[in-house]
Amino acid sequence: MGDKGDRDRIDPGRSMRLLWRLQIGRTRGPKPSLKVDDIVKIAVKIADAEGLDAVSMRRIAERLGVGAMTLYTYIPAKSDLFDLMYDRVVGQHAPEFTAGTDWRTNLERVARGQWEIYQRHHWFAQLPWTRVPLGPNILDAYERAISVVSGLGLSGREMTEIITLVSSYVHGAARMAVEAATLPTTTSVDDEEWWAGVGPVLESIWDPDRFPTLSSAEMAHAWDQPDAEGGGYFLAEAVASFEFGLSRVLDGVEVFIAGRETTGTT
Repeated sequence: MGDKGDRDRIDPGRSMRLLWRLQIGRTRGPKPSLKVDDIVKIAVKIADAEGLDAVSMRRIAERLGVGAMTLYTYIPAKSDLFDLMYDRVVGQHAPEFTAGTDWRTNLERVARGQWEIYQRHHWFAQLPWTRVPLGPNILDAYERAISVVSGLGLSGREMTEIITLVSSYVHGAARMAVEAATLPTTTSVDDEEWWAGVGPVLESIWDPDRFPTLSSAEMAHAWDQPDAEGGGYFLAEAVASFEFGLSRVLDGVEVFIAGRETTGTT
């Protein structure tokens, strides 16, 4: 298997073969007693319960009742495992489209499906986003997303840019929501305690002459906590911001598509 450095090294080709369940490693010897999916399923459960840092081959092996080194014959590196975890959860949150539904509704469903992944799996926000592992679930998801804006008179580049725009927005908004949801645990200070410490000092130094616009916004209830079920102030703010921003992003896409339809440019 090589040393630990070999196991930690990123190998994109190896990852792709694992994602698509193509044969890697030795082909002789006894029939494998485990499946890659068995390992990935346990890894996701650990990450959901304890975070990404808690995921290790040793922890997974303990739950499966095998030695940690055995798992490396199935998944050679942790980077490969993370790619497999990424692909697995994407496949579990595929949006459903109803026949005859307009593109905007379906594009919103794509966005909300992505948002749900982050809310159900907080660790997902820690994984690299610019080099997405091109596994079967991820490519299926991209196929579905592109199909939403296909046939609208857009170029291929414009279709991919629209999907990237929406996904980028969801990624940023979701990271803020995940941070808001996890900070009370990671800092051992909840939102009420944080405000209890910050509030009195803020009131003592606040000067409406120095911050006239902020003072006006405060008078207009700009920072009143939005209505939300569960979570603290900052999580409610993050969810409200996501909802507002998603509508504005879709508004912009709609204007763009309407302009293309008007000009007839392809």
